[in-house]
Amino acid sequence: PNAGQRLADVWPGTVGSALLFMAITQVFPIYIRIIGGGNRYGQVLGFVSLLVASLLILAHIILFGAYINAGWQRNRRLRKRRTLEARGELDMAGGEDDLTLA
Repeated sequence: PNAGQRLADVWPGTVGSALLFMAITQVFPIYIRIIGGGNRYGQVLGFVSLLVASLLILAHIILFGAYINAGWQRNRRLRKRRTLEARGELDMAGGEDDLTLA
């Protein structure tokens, strides 16, 4: 949580998560409208189950966005490191600590 992140590092996961979130929030009311029949107790139990399932899906969407951002940020840093090594601006004997380039 304390890691310094730039906009360029977080936009892919943010956009992906936002699109998936919008899709889920559009599907939820459609499902409720389709399943509208049945007795009252069945509707309540079904609604609670659907609500819990949709919250679980939304949690997975957030984690998926974080996963995309982590991979994107790692690839950007590795590309930057390779570019600096090719130019000779980075010490080739540096350790894993050099991967923390901004």
